[in-house]
Order: sequence, then C-alpha cells, then structure tokens
Amino acid sequence: MTRNISEAFTLLLAPIIIITSSFTIVVILRTKSLRECASNTPSIIFAFGSVAIATGVIFRSVTTFVHPPVRPQMYHSFICLIFATPTIFGQHMSQTSILLLAIQRLICVKFPVSYRSMISKKSATLMFTSSLLFSVVGTACMYICASFDEYTSSLSASALWSPAYKIYWNGFQVVMPSFICSLYFCTIFISKLGTAQSQQTYHSLTMTLSTFLTAYVVLWFIPAMFNLGTRVVPMPTNLIHLLRSFSYQCMNFYSLISFIFLLWKHKEFRTTAITMLSLQKSTFGPMRIIPHTNAALFCFDRSS
Repeated sequence: MTRNISEAFTLLLAPIIIITSSFTIVVILRTKSLRECASNTPSIIFAFGSVAIATGVIFRSVTTFVHPPVRPQMYHSFICLIFATPTIFGQHMSQTSILLLAIQRLICVKFPVSYRSMISKKSATLMFTSSLLFSVVGTACMYICASFDEYTSSLSASALWSPAYKIYWNGFQVVMPSFICSLYFCTIFISKLGTAQSQQTYHSLTMTLSTFLTAYVVLWFIPAMFNLGTRVVPMPTNLIHLLRSFSYQCMNFYSLISFIFLLWKHKEFRTTAITMLSLQKSTFGPMRIIPHTNAALFCFDRSS
C-alpha cells in the first residue's frame, strides 16, 4: 500500500517537473540575452537533466502499476538498462550543472571583475557541450561489459552493471556532491570576508548560498546516499524499492524547488517568463554592463 501511494505521488510530481523544466529551457533558449549569457547555461543543463530523471521515474512507476509485486514480471536485462538510461543520464546532467554553478559562484565572489569576461556565448557553448559529452559517455559506459543474457524480476539495472561501472557510479554519487558542497562552503566563507561597505550585500549573498546549499543537501545529497546504500548494503527488496522511490522523489522535488528559486532570484528570467505566458513582447534589451562593485551578486541575480 505504501509503495502504491509512493508511485502515485511520483506520477503526479514527475509531469510537473517535465513541464516546468521544459518551460525553463524554452524561456532561456528563445531569449537571446539569456541564451548567450554563460551564467544561465547551468540552468539549461539542469533543466535537461530534470526532464530526463522525471521521464525515467515515470517509466518505472508506470511499470510498477502494470506489473505489481503480486504478479511479478521477468524483465530482460537489456530492457532494464534501457529504462535506467534516462535516470542515469539525467543525474549526470544535473550534477554537472550544479557543479558548474558552484564553480561560477565561487569565481564570481572571489574574482568578480574577471567573472564578467567569462559570461560569453563561447563560454556558454563550451559548458553545455562538455556537460553533454560527459553525460553521454558516463551513461554509455553503463552498457560496457553489462549482462545482456539475464532476466530479473526487478526493473533495476544496477545488478547488471560491470564491477568497474559500479565502482564509478558509487564514487560519482559520493564524490560529486561532496565536492559541490565543499565549493559552496568555500564560497560562503569568502563572501563573509566582504568589506564593511558591502556588508549588507554580502549578507544577502550568504543567505542565498546557504538556502541553495541546504536545499541541495536535504533534497539531493542525503537521498543520493540512501540510494547508494541500497546498492552496497543488503536489505529487503521492499525496503530497497521504498528508499529508491524516496530518493527519486526528492530529486524531482529539488528540481521543482530549483525552478521556484530561479523565478525568485533571476529577475530577467522571471520577467521574460511572465511576458511569454502573457503573449507580450519582451522589453529586455542587450545584457547590461555591470560595475565591478556589484559583480559579486551578478550571477545570483541572473542564474540562482
């Protein structure tokens, strides 16, 4: 019963994530000033990753309703790998985007003047291409040396992975979030060293960073550790399904929170989105040139 409620909630939340993430992609790509600014690239990458994760979660949830545990269905190993592909690809894209955003914010706070030269169209293209390439390769490696001649009663691909990919994926689940959190801690520490004249500005910056970091730890890092635990610690099958469903729901909820956070902190995105929904012509012109004294908050105003 608990599992059915969990799957029903997933089927309700996942389509919302797909709609909001797709809307984010459309708004940014259709607006030249947003599209060509590299500070918005992580938001596009994260939106693509969120769509992929939500799609994979829907596949699993629908299959659970069609073939409930009381009528188990044997799945070919290749089908399990195919169903896992969107989720694995989406996690690669999402984690890469969050890492890029953490690096951007650290550079923006530490080197605010130099940061202005980085938010170019060339930088945006480079970030998106490298993230996409890393995600494709990281997902494709799942098929190398995997078991293609087995049948399983669980629509899970982790048991079919090669030992090398299991090590990679478990390491990815731990190292990437830990590194992202360490970058944010460094950024928060540096932001607190601001001058007296900018004390109020840097206090606002610290609050923004702390809010983002807390949401990431609670809704992504901790659930990812639960998901990892189901792969390395022996436990009942029902508990494994429950923990994995919980982790994917948290990831989807984090995507929704990120969309709300984007609307809250990104004035140009918010205005453009409202204008697009009201079918009016956008009044935003070319990207403004900002003074170096305000550069430390630039990426937070545009891409938080």
